[in-house]
Amino acid sequence: MAESSDRAAIRRKKLKEKVGPEIWQKYMTSVERGLLNQKEADAAMLVEHKKAVTTRNRVRKAKGPRPKSNRTKRREHAEKVAAQEWASRKHATGHRARRGQRDDWN
Repeated sequence: MAESSDRAAIRRKKLKEKVGPEIWQKYMTSVERGLLNQKEADAAMLVEHKKAVTTRNRVRKAKGPRPKSNRTKRREHAEKVAAQEWASRKHATGHRARRGQRDDWN
């Protein structure tokens, strides 16, 4: 029996860290007053925490995508320049151009 209470204490400690002090205190006072039992309070705290996370995510996503980092901008520009360079080196006509069009060679 001691092991299960230890596990419950560890689980509650993790839950307390997860949901934050305001939500934790609100539901612990309800448990102390006898309005909720511990299991109901734990479930309600999780629901409230998940709702808060959902609203934060919605606000974040409503702002639109993040601006591109300088690293991404540099990489995309380098890829574009390399593609243009490669296109300029292609042989449009003649023997070299026809070599790539043949399907029968390995």
